[in-house]
Amino acid sequence: MLQSNLWACPSSIAGHIVRSAFPERLVTSSPTNRMSATLTHQLNPEIIMLMNPQRLLKLIVAILLATHVAWAQQIPPLRPPAVPLVACDPYFSIWSPGDKLTDADTVHWTGKPHSIFSTVSIDGKELRMVGKMGSQLPALPQTDVSVLPTRTIYTFEGEGVRMTLTFLTPALPDDVELLSRPITYVAWEGAAIDGKPHSLSWQFGVNQFVAANSQDQEVVVSQVTNKDFVITKMGTKEQPVLQKRGDDLRIDWGYFYIAAPRPFESEFKVGSKPV
Repeated sequence: MLQSNLWACPSSIAGHIVRSAFPERLVTSSPTNRMSATLTHQLNPEIIMLMNPQRLLKLIVAILLATHVAWAQQIPPLRPPAVPLVACDPYFSIWSPGDKLTDADTVHWTGKPHSIFSTVSIDGKELRMVGKMGSQLPALPQTDVSVLPTRTIYTFEGEGVRMTLTFLTPALPDDVELLSRPITYVAWEGAAIDGKPHSLSWQFGVNQFVAANSQDQEVVVSQVTNKDFVITKMGTKEQPVLQKRGDDLRIDWGYFYIAAPRPFESEFKVGSKPV
């Protein structure tokens, strides 16, 4: 199994977290449903009155649990109106509006472009994993998406490989310092499913206007490399701190950073230009 990690964050501190929490679905087998029905129909008030209180309590809990599980089985798979990828605060958020991650380019919650994109090369064949990108490349087939309180997990399969792409924002309410940290981790994992060896490589890209309110603003991009990481920094030249107000706004002050281990330096792109 191959795994890589990437971090993305703006320099401004998040005021509060915008996130939807979705619980995992409960799954049970049909015998549980039959048990619930049997218990419900066979018991009568006389029998209940003669039961030991402890046994009665256990029975009530069992019936309620079985009923809840049976109800949960009827819930259809979650399809949020938009899937959260980066959800640090209202200014800085990136969502996928498509049924699949490759159906549409990613956007800010206002619907304006906040484009990130990613491709994977499997044995020399390049495939899209994030974004439409003008549909210049074929998409790696997506098989699943799970939206959890702190993670969004996509699963892809194709060319003999299963790929998992995870967006993780550690918004844990019991740790205020961690909660206020505007960082999202992006992790790729790949594993062969056909029993054959495969060569894999990833590319991750960000449109330079991800740190701008509009595309007519001048954006400055720079890069720093240390012994462990290559770090790309981008933001508006103007840096108009708190000079705008309203709902239809994207953050245009502070900076967007991407940091990745040194081996991924050659894969970094801003917009369509290597940096």
